[in-house]
Amino acid sequence: MSTSATKKLVKGSQCPKCNKGIMKLGIALGNTLVMGIPDFPGNTINSRGQTVHFGGPGVKLTCLKCDACGHSVVKVRGIK
Repeated sequence: MSTSATKKLVKGSQCPKCNKGIMKLGIALGNTLVMGIPDFPGNTINSRGQTVHFGGPGVKLTCLKCDACGHSVVKVRGIK
């Protein structure tokens, strides 16, 4: 899933990846990061230098999805 905002995409525009499909409104699942245990002695929970991992509940995101290749672009400022 791409978060690139270099080219303004709207519903009905051409896919930036395959240049064949049309971008349509869709739904994607986003990951959530969870803090692990502190990496170094003396660090507190949620401190800098702590390893994070994917483990939280998924988040439903509105996106534009190519109808040909399935490439997704996450909504950055709003989809018209």
